[in-house]
Order: sequence, then structure tokens, then C-alpha cells
Amino acid sequence: MKKTWLLVAFAVVGILMMGSGQAASIRPAILGGAYDELLPDAVKGKPFVPSIKVRWEYDDNIYTTTDLEKSKGFSDEESGKLYVEPKLDLHWLTDTTYFGASYQYSLIWYENRADDDTDMAHDALLDIRHRFSPGFEVAVRNLFRYREEPEIAEDIVTAGGTIHMPYQRNGDYYYNRASVAGNLQLSRQLWANLSYANLLIDYGEDTVKADGTHGASYYYDRMVHTIAGKLQYLATPESKINLGLTYGDIDYDADSLSKDADAWTGYVGLDQSLTKSAVASISAGWDYRDYTDAGVSEDSPYVNVSLSSGLGKKGNGTVGYRYGLTETSHQQFGGEEAHTIYAGLNTWLATWTSVHVNTSYEMASFEAMIPGRSTSQRDEDAWLLGVVLRQHVHRDMYLEAGYRRTDVNSDYDGSTYDRNRYYLGFGGIF
Repeated sequence: MKKTWLLVAFAVVGILMMGSGQAASIRPAILGGAYDELLPDAVKGKPFVPSIKVRWEYDDNIYTTTDLEKSKGFSDEESGKLYVEPKLDLHWLTDTTYFGASYQYSLIWYENRADDDTDMAHDALLDIRHRFSPGFEVAVRNLFRYREEPEIAEDIVTAGGTIHMPYQRNGDYYYNRASVAGNLQLSRQLWANLSYANLLIDYGEDTVKADGTHGASYYYDRMVHTIAGKLQYLATPESKINLGLTYGDIDYDADSLSKDADAWTGYVGLDQSLTKSAVASISAGWDYRDYTDAGVSEDSPYVNVSLSSGLGKKGNGTVGYRYGLTETSHQQFGGEEAHTIYAGLNTWLATWTSVHVNTSYEMASFEAMIPGRSTSQRDEDAWLLGVVLRQHVHRDMYLEAGYRRTDVNSDYDGSTYDRNRYYLGFGGIF
């Protein structure tokens, strides 16, 4: 915990050290400028962009084993791992149209994993945008993934936001998220956005273990339909007011989980430009969920506060706080309430050397308990940390060294989980 606060303080100091002066523009991103703003500088003017990432990693817990599982004889073996991730990006744009597509293949080879020494993944993205008039734009996007557990895993959505902590093994899954959005400028100061998204997650056929518990398919297979509307009003050049409403239809394959729900979220927010490169954001609202199979409903407040900033030509940083309440995917856990502190820093130390730091600390509590367990303890804290030092050989190639830490301390089931990963890697655009 102390380390997390130090990292947050470090990010805050970095942000506050920037120069003041003219306020940053907070014009809504929709209809905000030329489509080449969507592209990183390194690929502008390159319609066909092959790239690759290769790294060697030491992992001290390849089976993502908790101490509770260790007490039952599960292994927490360590291993060296080789990652190879080739990627191909296609970009085509005009003044009114953007077309983007990418495909990435990921392979992980384990030096020491007896049951299966490889994992793999396929990621494909399609992104199309067209501006029909100066004030009307349509965006279509589809993201498809096929991945193997546990190394290349689904993002786990918790009350505090999205985190990357694999809890299942041998749970290969398909993931597809398709969306369409319309962006409309109603006046010089008012913008509207209406969107629809469909999310499908499929872990394949359900399996029942010897102890009667199910595999990942039973708990996670689901279809989610989401409709969202948002208004953005530029009150002053430095202040933007946001008003939003989201409806979600959440349908799990396993009806016995009683997690199918109609979910509503309404919020109002403010983006405030503080300096030439810093913007503070706050949003607050209410979540309401009607659990159709269980015959109950839940509601809770929502708040998200953040500060983001550029650091001139040297990089950017963000630090924030988020509150949330969601239902978990396990019936016996019930709802999860979480407070999350997060921070990130990307900055240049020298002309060809950069450092990247991301961390979050989530303090969660569950409303339900496993029968027979103590009712006085039901908290779970999760700390995630990633640090990367990157040496750029030239504009399109770099060497890097990194460290990742995952630390979970759960009073809920009396377990802890920790994992350290150290790696050296290479990346390049061709």
C-alpha cells in the first residue's frame, strides 16, 4: 500500500510541475479535427504497417496460484517465457473517411510448463468512420479475440473498472465487441452522441469438476447489448459539461447464476481545463440494476475523478479516483463495491529514452459471504504495477526492460495471490 501511494504521489508531482498559461482545448473529440489525428506519429503516411514485439520474461507464478490453492497441492511453478507478437495494420483515410484494420498473432512459449508449453491468441480490429457533413459522423468498430488462459486473458471488469488479473486456467474463449455510433454537432457549443454495442463472450462447452463446481463457461458466457446517449456542452472555452444515460441488457447463459439484468446508468460530469496541457474531470451519477431472474434490484452511486496532463514534449500523465458497485459473476459473492486509485506516467528521460509507469490499487468489499465463513471479513485489495524503461534505437525501433507486479489480498476467502514478472524485449515498426 505504501508503494502505491508513493507512485500516485510521484505522478501527481509530475503533473503539477507542468507550466501554466493558456488553457488546453477541451472541444469534444467527436468531429474534433482531421482523421489523421487518429494515427500515431510513427505510422502517419504509412497505409501498410507491419510490426513485431519480442520479449523474454521470467514469471515466478505461471499457474496464477493463490496460497489457498497451494495448501491443496496446486503448483506455483516459475518459468522463463518467450513472447512473439507480430502485427499488421492497414490505414486508409481521406478528408471525410477513415478505414483502419489490424491483426495481431500472439504466441507464448514456456520453458517450464509440463501440461502445455504454448499459449496463443488472435486479435482482429476493424474501425471505419465517415463524416457525411461537417456536423454529422458515423463510426463503426468491431474487435474480435480468440485467446487462451491464463497468460493472454480477458479483461476482468470489476466495480473499480477494468483490470487484468487471470483467475482461470484452460479457459480458451472467444470475445467479440461490435459497435456503431453517430456523432452530431447540434450547435457551436452542443454535441450529441448515440451508440449501440454488442458484446459476446464464449468460453465453449461447460465442464463440471469432480467437486461439483463448473468451468469458466458456466460463470462467464454472456451476451450484452448496450445503448448509450451523451450530450456535451461547451459552456466556456475551458469548461465542458457532460450528460449521459446508458442502458444495458445483460444475459448470462447460465440462468441459475441469477445475474441477468437490465442496467441503467445516468451521470452528469464536468471537464475543466486547468492549464495549457492539463484537464480535470469529474462525473457523478447513479447505477440501477433490475435482476430479472432473481426478482431483486440494486442501485448505487457512481463517481469518477481524474486529472490528466501532457508534460510538454516530454510526455503525459494521469492520476485519478474511481468508485463503483457491480454484481460479480459468482452467485455466492453477491455485489462488489470498490474504491480505486490509479495513476500513469509516460515521459522522456532523454532524447532516446522513455519510461512508462502504470499502477492501480483497488479496495473492494463483497456483500455476500460463503456459508460457514466469518462474516466480519469480506474485503479484497488488489494492487497492479507496471514499469517499462524503453531505449529507442531510432524512431521505429526500441529495446525495453520491464517489471509487472500483481498482488491480491483477500479476506473474503482467506487467500493471497502474488506474481512478479521481469522481462527484456524488442519492438519495431517496418
